[in-house]
Amino acid sequence: MKIQVMGAYGSKAKHKYTTSFLIDEDFFIDAGNIINSNHYLENIILSHAHFDHITDIPFLLDNLYEKLDNPLKIYASKKTIFHLKNHIFNSKIWPEFHEISLLNKKEKSLLFFEIEENKPFQIKGHTILPFKEEHTVETFGFLIDNEVLISSDTYINENLINIIKSYKPSTLFLECSFPNRLSQLAKIAKHLTPSLIEEIEKKIDYSPNIYLYHTKPSYLKEIKAETKFPILDDYEIVDTKDNLLIKQPYNKKLILEIFGMFTKIAYANDIDTILEKVVSYAKKISNADGISLYLKTEDEKYLQFKIVKNTTLNINKANDVNWPKLPLYIDGKENTQMVAVLSALKDKVINIEDVYYDKNFNFEGTKKFDKSTGYRSKSMLVIPLKNHENEVIGVLQLINKLDERKHIIPFTKEDEKYILTLASIAAISLTKNRLIEDFEKLFESFIKTIGIGIDKKSKYTGEHVRKVAKLAKLIAKGIQHQKIKDYSDLELKTIEIAGWLHDIGKITVPEYVMDKATKLEKMVDRIDYIKYKFELYKKELEIRYLKKEISKEEYERELKETNEDFEFITQLNRGAEFVKDEDIEKLNKIAQKRILNETLLNEDEVKNLSIRKGTLTDEEREIIQSHAKNGIDMLTSIHYPKKYKRIPAIAGNHHEKLNCKGYPNQLCGEDLSLEERIMAVADIFEALSAADRPYKPAKTMAEIFKILYFMVKDNEIDKEIVKVILKENIHLKYAKEELKPFQINEIPEDILNYFLKDEK
Repeated sequence: MKIQVMGAYGSKAKHKYTTSFLIDEDFFIDAGNIINSNHYLENIILSHAHFDHITDIPFLLDNLYEKLDNPLKIYASKKTIFHLKNHIFNSKIWPEFHEISLLNKKEKSLLFFEIEENKPFQIKGHTILPFKEEHTVETFGFLIDNEVLISSDTYINENLINIIKSYKPSTLFLECSFPNRLSQLAKIAKHLTPSLIEEIEKKIDYSPNIYLYHTKPSYLKEIKAETKFPILDDYEIVDTKDNLLIKQPYNKKLILEIFGMFTKIAYANDIDTILEKVVSYAKKISNADGISLYLKTEDEKYLQFKIVKNTTLNINKANDVNWPKLPLYIDGKENTQMVAVLSALKDKVINIEDVYYDKNFNFEGTKKFDKSTGYRSKSMLVIPLKNHENEVIGVLQLINKLDERKHIIPFTKEDEKYILTLASIAAISLTKNRLIEDFEKLFESFIKTIGIGIDKKSKYTGEHVRKVAKLAKLIAKGIQHQKIKDYSDLELKTIEIAGWLHDIGKITVPEYVMDKATKLEKMVDRIDYIKYKFELYKKELEIRYLKKEISKEEYERELKETNEDFEFITQLNRGAEFVKDEDIEKLNKIAQKRILNETLLNEDEVKNLSIRKGTLTDEEREIIQSHAKNGIDMLTSIHYPKKYKRIPAIAGNHHEKLNCKGYPNQLCGEDLSLEERIMAVADIFEALSAADRPYKPAKTMAEIFKILYFMVKDNEIDKEIVKVILKENIHLKYAKEELKPFQINEIPEDILNYFLKDEK
């Protein structure tokens, strides 16, 4: 059974999520973090009603309602179902989805199924036995297929111990919320501590595999020091068949680590050092126990060992490896029986789960080596190395990927991806006369890949980073041509790279905020839900008319007014125009109309529709603006070669203003270099001219320079940079390649005079 830990903690914190388990991709137990799972499953089992175990269910329904083909099914105790219906899905906290039918279907969108103590039920071929826990509210733990026991929030109790002793499941997931010093609090709150886990272990008469979860993040370090059992983290996978704990990569951390690896390789001043670093990094990021680097001999007839490392066998050899060479050809034919040779001959990545059971290759040499050393080769990943002409010149062969407990597990697709990246570095390093040039290209392409990745994170700003990098370099060249400052090729490249990285902080911004196309959008645009309420309101008008409570004239007048009100709200929702005081008054008046004893618009809907400009609330704007600080933090954590040391400042300060009113650090004019000012103008110019923003139309040249004029007058941006753009016709060069024809129009004479009057 494979159990993915979607949420492992007893409280939310940065990059930490609350309890949720995905069982064999068939169903969830608890819903603390299912929105981020990329799985939509119809079945969710709940242990109890505490918020950290149910938090994502409302959002899941809100996000997927239109896509639901079948109802979402919740399996829970009678009391938990009562709490959900009365305190969550009650039309006050959240819509009553259990009363709302699926689109175009009679079935309700949410169904509840009551589970009872010691009464097994089945989901997707799994048998689940609920059993009572000792917690502050009615709580169930679950025994799955008599194999896995997931104990929810609980204090130590005989029922739990008896269930474990009776069924002897091979794997136990036990909550552990507090350190031992808070044992009294644990007793009151009905949670476990490391010492109580040990007590449970002593009371059962066998040794199952035990994993701990539901740790409060603030006590994680303490609890780790007090227990011998593994403490689970978000997105880890437990394979109960082989008792494997599989770590999932944290991409942001890994990207930063690879950046550091790249720069360290760049500092190496000879090929052997570079190759040794690549091998070490490949071994580190894949967590392989062993790794070998083969290079083709000059006659291209053999693969020869160059570097061999193996942690278990304490082998660390380079250059003096006298092991037998591997023939590429036997009797004139390709040697396809040896895995490293086939990888070199066919330029193929080969990933093998267990070499002893593989029938495609001859591993007699590997087995002979194992027999002589007592080693056990199992998982293997083979990656070809290619030079700048795309010719295979060698092979990286990794052996035995290890999990956290040193168990051998298969190499993953992620390993393939990152090792291929490192393998390409090694191959380029072997081409001496192209080493510096090719490394520069790789570094730049990696930067651009990050930039492209940032752009693709948003469906609305897909070209922003590329265009800002392009504009910044054009402006810098214009400044050079105007003899304001002389830039070297390296300085121009630094500015361009900074442009590619200027929005790296947006990796940390949630998509629902960054892509908020309308004021009412959360996971979906709530205008459809409001439309539904307006339709109900019109039905009520019709009923009142049919009951003769209102006249025909009143009915028709109010119906017309209601339609106009909805059209008004639809316009407000788009966020394209500034909202005036009279609009707010009208909105509040509409909101007070009542339907089903509730106001037509709720407080949050009114708040969002009242946004004066754009689509973001103040809170959401703060989240967006946090990308600047986060970007600086990320950029400054990367170790750069000396020549690129200024990238973090040039890229990170693009939202600062000369008048000290920018963000995140409120820097002033004297604090900002010319290059930082260039990046700020490039970012603003691209944003104003972009035609892919749903919340605003693309602006013409006249409109763009009018806004830049006011920003200069308010001492937000540098006047001299705008002047350079005009004098060098950078705006026209850029527009011809990147903008729509209608955007290219005449700039008003007064604005041109303001910037260029000294030139006439």
